[in-house]
Amino acid sequence: MTFVLGFDRRTGVRAGRSSTKNKVTSTNDSTAVMIGLHLFVSIISDTGDTESCMKVLVADDSPVHRKLLDHLLVGWGYDVQLASDGNAALAILESESDVRLAIVDGAMPGLTGPELCKTIRTGNRPYVYIILLSANDRDGDIEHGFDLGADDYLCKPFKPFELRARLRVGMRILDAQKELLESRERLACQPSAPANLSASAWRTLIISSASMIPMDTLPAMRSCIQPGPE
Repeated sequence: MTFVLGFDRRTGVRAGRSSTKNKVTSTNDSTAVMIGLHLFVSIISDTGDTESCMKVLVADDSPVHRKLLDHLLVGWGYDVQLASDGNAALAILESESDVRLAIVDGAMPGLTGPELCKTIRTGNRPYVYIILLSANDRDGDIEHGFDLGADDYLCKPFKPFELRARLRVGMRILDAQKELLESRERLACQPSAPANLSASAWRTLIISSASMIPMDTLPAMRSCIQPGPE
């Protein structure tokens, strides 16, 4: 099933239909549209499993698009933060350091999607995994988005599973980065071995850690050990 964002922002008409018959001209029509979108997203987002409650920023100037993405992401278990333009998105990222995933529309007032990516990358903040959305699939624009700091690029219209798969990739990368930083911190807290250990101390150290060393590496390691004087 394709996730079609089905209204033209400029004309307010349903995509692929005659503008004289399908303009959204009343509050009742708009309400009916939003109810229909709610039901549609409820159906396509009901996949059985949910993600951990990670915060996701959604930046899009279209209320309809924000509503659709909000319903999808909440249905998948994400904590969604909504922004209507690039400047509002940047303010959220600066005030909430635990927002580590961002879905950013390419064309927004204020900071555009690519400009927001560039600003995020030049700032001093925790790494944010950015998925850039665009209706433009030209190679040059995609390359430009990546050059300015986007981690992934998704062209509209897209299928819900495509977005969900990309979010899961982002979560795996963020988890791996977290584990790497924690490992580095643990290593930094461990006392380093003195450089002037005596020969007997070196032998004790080697024997005590021999069970952790593969046997085929011992000959090479022996040639590298330079014990100090007794």
